[in-house]
Amino acid sequence: MSCSTCGSQLKRDDTGLLHCPVCGFNYKPNQSTPLLPNYVPKAVVIQVPDTDKELEIFISRVAERLAPTEGLDAQATARALRVQQQFRKELNSVFSGRQNFDKWFNKTAVSLGIHTLTFIEILRQCLEGLQSQEAKRLRKEYDEYLNRLQHAYSPR
Repeated sequence: MSCSTCGSQLKRDDTGLLHCPVCGFNYKPNQSTPLLPNYVPKAVVIQVPDTDKELEIFISRVAERLAPTEGLDAQATARALRVQQQFRKELNSVFSGRQNFDKWFNKTAVSLGIHTLTFIEILRQCLEGLQSQEAKRLRKEYDEYLNRLQHAYSPR
């Protein structure tokens, strides 16, 4: 079976779904349309930096990028800081295994109106400079994932 988006040969993964190695879409067996909620591969998003300090830095960076305070008046800054705190709480819950990353990612992207590619780029940028093996691997996987999606949206 081939991908309906890019025509690449689909490969079965360990979950039983068919996966496109080029654009990253997942398909149920005998289904010709991709599963839309699976834009972000689970293997990419559930890996986290392996040190607590780096995880804390990553979470803070994400919260600050999603709810910036620069240029805001005092009231708006206070509101943005509360939103940042909520993001930190949610991400700590995700990385401790109490909340699903995909659900958080999708809910946050929709509530903020962020396109999937933009959101993944933000997450990738928040990993820059972190030195743990997990952070480096995750940053590389995000780069590869962004490249696959960009090629799927604008094939040459």
